Amino acid sequence: MKFEPITIHRFYQKFKSGRKRECWIWNGAPQTNERYGIFVIKRVNYGAHRISYQLHNGKIPKGLYVLHKCDNMKCVNPHHLFLGTPQENTWDAIKKGRIKRRGIDNIKAKLTEEQVREIRKKYVPWKYSLPKLGKEYGITPTSVWRIVRGDHWKHI
Repeated sequence: MKFEPITIHRFYQKFKSGRKRECWIWNGAPQTNERYGIFVIKRVNYGAHRISYQLHNGKIPKGLYVLHKCDNMKCVNPHHLFLGTPQENTWDAIKKGRIKRRGIDNIKAKLTEEQVREIRKKYVPWKYSLPKLGKEYGITPTSVWRIVRGDHWKHI
């Protein structure tokens, strides 16, 4: 993406830059989830960290994400940003504790791995229903369906 000088000037007004090791906190508009900052160019929203990366390092290859070394999603310091694949992004989040642990390691888990296996064995459409299984295991029929389909507890 090629940036016009006025766009670059507007971008730099949205944060206070500092030293390389300090985070440059985005003070412009936040995304609706308020995790990342957004920067609007010609009525299109872009991640502020992605714009910062492009301004300082060039084009972002298709399919790559811009990750944060500092783990501060509002940071736009180009020294804190690096490229990674979706898988590298996931591993980075796991390593930094941003992704909840799965299965019984998740503190909100209501089932054991053995119970998940039982649910998958017991479920037979029109014979052993989702509501019946849900009641038996203390979970919702929707949760049972997600377990049976493999959306939840994928690692089993």
